Amino acid sequence: MGECIVTPAAIFQLFDTMHEPLDEQYEKKILKEIEKANDFSSSWDGDLTLEGFIQWLKSGEKVAQKLVFAAVHLKEQELQRSLFDQLDDDSSGEITAEEIAILGKVARIELTTEQTDQAFLEMDVDGGGAREADVIHLGPDALI
Repeated sequence: MGECIVTPAAIFQLFDTMHEPLDEQYEKKILKEIEKANDFSSSWDGDLTLEGFIQWLKSGEKVAQKLVFAAVHLKEQELQRSLFDQLDDDSSGEITAEEIAILGKVARIELTTEQTDQAFLEMDVDGGGAREADVIHLGPDALI
């Protein structure tokens, strides 16, 4: 089986996927970071082995850290959306206090009415009585 090669175009596409379009100057900055992290010569053709790509990601270089952070953030968003979909018992696209209470029962967590209300209030910042998926916050401060 052949060696896995990561091209500059593939790296730039990662940024596009994360809604971080790049200009030519920023693309050059990325390539310079990769050269530095991998001790490449100036005659480097731009292609990386998977190991070289990982070495760059672990290098602590500014753009590499940004890419790692963005990938983690994207994964967190996916997980939050998955949790939202599981909480949205009626598939309405909104979570209500009643659905928070159901979560407690399913998870076998005894939540008082006050705890359920507090968990919901942390998500229902506009006071509308429901939270839509695109504005929900299920951070580490949530009670559930």
